[in-house]
Amino acid sequence: MVCGRYLQTPVSSRTPKRHLGGVDFSDESLMEMKDLHLEWFDHWLKNKENAVNDWPLTKYFIMNENIWELSEENWPIDPERQPYYLSSDGKANTIYGDGKLSEKIGSDNQDTYIYNPQNPAVPTDDFDFYGSSGELPLDKRYLLRRDDHLVYTSPELNLPVKIVGAPVTEIYVSSDCPDTDFFVALMDVHTDKRSILVSKGLMRARYRNGLEKQELMEEGEIYKITIPMDSTGVIFKPGHRIRLSITSSEFPRYARNNNTGNPVHIDSEIKTASNRIHHGKSHHSRILLPVI
Repeated sequence: MVCGRYLQTPVSSRTPKRHLGGVDFSDESLMEMKDLHLEWFDHWLKNKENAVNDWPLTKYFIMNENIWELSEENWPIDPERQPYYLSSDGKANTIYGDGKLSEKIGSDNQDTYIYNPQNPAVPTDDFDFYGSSGELPLDKRYLLRRDDHLVYTSPELNLPVKIVGAPVTEIYVSSDCPDTDFFVALMDVHTDKRSILVSKGLMRARYRNGLEKQELMEEGEIYKITIPMDSTGVIFKPGHRIRLSITSSEFPRYARNNNTGNPVHIDSEIKTASNRIHHGKSHHSRILLPVI
């Protein structure tokens, strides 16, 4: 904005106070944006004396603590990034699989799932209730029962882990198709088993090295894909667990990838992809959490 100050308002503060299997927010989460906008424009357009010059550079909401925190740092805040590594015995499919998330690197292995564009994962809950926002902290266990989702979960936490900012997921992938999509979701697993979405990201494989140049994949080759994720603010409490899921669709919010590598606007062919995530000492697939 004009003076370089701004207010970072998370989606949670604009969310109606409903449960829907998600997070209950206290009244402390409410923020009257109309009043803030009026104060801002009164100051800069009408030269009114008010508190705008004393506003912090950033104000963000911490889920599970239900408090707003202030910071004089510009957004996005760039804290230390804590890696959590993917591991499994090769059967990380679904919420009932053996996928693990750990601060230590595991032994080499890989997980495979089938992505069929004619049977994509459909996020019905927040899409139906709130249009195409897709950012609400809701329980996603129903999706994680599908075989086309790989699920990696940490042990129960002994100490709280607080993150503020945008996580980044780095995964090593291969596919039998020249192009496919990768969707990742960070979740907070509560003691009652709810798996609450707190951040997500996506990458189309052909754009893994930038939008300027499309690069298709070769069958059997392993590629590193870096996926920026949405900014968030949450504290994972003791007894909770950290979870990362990986899949290849989020229809109808995002158009399906037909896996062919053909130009999207003229593609009428559909292929089913066998997608593979490689992890361990040779391939450090991981999520980097912005830990405060």
